[in-house]
Amino acid sequence: RAPAASPGARRSGSARQGGPIRRSLLPKMPEMPAMPEMPSLRLTPAPGPARARIDNDKGDDREKKGAPRIVMAPRHAKVVNAALITATMNFQGEGYQKAYCLAALAGNRDGSARLIRLVPDIGHFWSEDSMPQECRGMHKKPATALMGEPSWPFSPVVVGFEAGTLPEHVTGPHRRDDVVARKLEFVSQIEDQDSLCEQLGRLATNDLWSVWPIEAWASNKSLIPDSDVVSLAIFHGQVKGVWERPGKSPQVDMMIGDSPLKAIPYAGHRLHDDDKGAAMLKWLQEQPSCLILLGLSRTFKKNDHARSECPILLLRVFPTP
Repeated sequence: RAPAASPGARRSGSARQGGPIRRSLLPKMPEMPAMPEMPSLRLTPAPGPARARIDNDKGDDREKKGAPRIVMAPRHAKVVNAALITATMNFQGEGYQKAYCLAALAGNRDGSARLIRLVPDIGHFWSEDSMPQECRGMHKKPATALMGEPSWPFSPVVVGFEAGTLPEHVTGPHRRDDVVARKLEFVSQIEDQDSLCEQLGRLATNDLWSVWPIEAWASNKSLIPDSDVVSLAIFHGQVKGVWERPGKSPQVDMMIGDSPLKAIPYAGHRLHDDDKGAAMLKWLQEQPSCLILLGLSRTFKKNDHARSECPILLLRVFPTP
């Protein structure tokens, strides 16, 4: 079992990265004057992807004979603002280059929040060059980090984009959450991080089975690819164990309500400078409660004889106040 982090650790933030840091042995800085209160984080509704529709009411002789005519619905041109809350990296880009998967918190028309996955026009992942300039390298450990301080994920930021049309070949759970993001751009830092945590907390649940019903599971760590469920979900829970693996992502045991999840891979491991996020996860293990963001991988098949599945991945853990 991985050793727990120091009980003296406390939550704080760094200039470019969000998350807790260990208590420093250096002299404390003088108290800074309070900043004026910032307005709450405002998210705009992310429209659902436009889909092709069939129009057979009028047209040429071919249509009169019953052949459908494809009429593309116009794409939304309105700029959507969303909070970019996590990113993972892989090497599935062109020429096996670095590529990124982005998840965000957006709004619904009724004022509630929803989780979405931002995807480019082509493919599922973002190349380094296609990321907003301000977002490149924001996951790197800042030079101001203390010696021995864990490597934290970046502080969430506001991004803007135009919602495009999701291709029809995207099926299963990912069709519920994928949003094509055209002209993705950095908008601003999130000054009111508490507002973001509040919105994530309202969206979270402690009922694993209400989000992913038992009939949707392919194994104790994966779901069936064509299940009618979401591919992104956030839960109230606890980190119960962290298992380091040489050269691989740490695996994490967690408890969501009274439901255990064991050995779930931490998908953000490639964005950590040194220990693949293990020290951060051990610190979170000491916290009495957290917000746990889980996502489903794209359809995966271990070998030609295995059935397809969507493995569950740990995307990020937010400590709760």
